[in-house]
Amino acid sequence: MIKQENERLRMRMTKTESQVDTHNHYVLHSLNISKRQREKAQHETELERLKKQLGRVRTSYPVRQYQED
Repeated sequence: MIKQENERLRMRMTKTESQVDTHNHYVLHSLNISKRQREKAQHETELERLKKQLGRVRTSYPVRQYQED
């Protein structure tokens, strides 16, 4: 009975990618959500950096050459 319950909980945790706290209570915490948020923040930071870099290049680059490229 205990083995079946442990297996059921293990399968549920694997499916939802959740963690268990120190008192063995089931905690709904998706690791995917935090990973996606971290990747989104990194992507936005990188995008802002590239936009700033592109803005600096455009101001130092002649308009005619920029349009020809």
